[in-house]
Amino acid sequence: SANPPKDRRQFRSGLGLLSKRQSGSKARAKSEATDADAPKRPASALNRFLGKKTYSSANPIGTLRVHLMSASGLKAANGDGTSDPYVIAKLGEREKRSAVVSKTLDPTFDEVLEFDDVPLEEALASGLSLTLYDKNALRFDVNLGGASVSLEALRQKQSSPLSRTVALGEGGASLSFSIEFIEQTPEPKPEP
Repeated sequence: SANPPKDRRQFRSGLGLLSKRQSGSKARAKSEATDADAPKRPASALNRFLGKKTYSSANPIGTLRVHLMSASGLKAANGDGTSDPYVIAKLGEREKRSAVVSKTLDPTFDEVLEFDDVPLEEALASGLSLTLYDKNALRFDVNLGGASVSLEALRQKQSSPLSRTVALGEGGASLSFSIEFIEQTPEPKPEP
């Protein structure tokens, strides 16, 4: 079978079909210019098209909810072979503290800590710090381990909390929790 003439051969580019004659630097320049000049779909429209949920603004304000579930494998800090653990959660300069669970190395917290009026970008930039301590009445509390948690996954609006388990340093101790960012909805204006 005969090959078609060279000027009729065509090949694919990022823009569609171009003839071989245009395949030189002119076609590359045209392709680059056209790609750069192509209208971009806004991220929110693209996310809606893909079925992803989005926030109402680029930097929404809301509540970061941290549900502390449980910890396991904590080191014993008391003379009786147990600890009295609690969690300190830090988001930038903000700090929340859980209740103490007495005499255990595998506490179940089942407690929600909330950071209110947080701009999402501030939360993403600072990340979340979770540190477990052993409560002591007569001496300083003992650090049982901690972890820094990236909140980048919250950039995309979630339909349910994100569950995580993090290692608390060396020794096999871990903390299980979930996080979610709940966007504040504006108050409706009263009608005159």
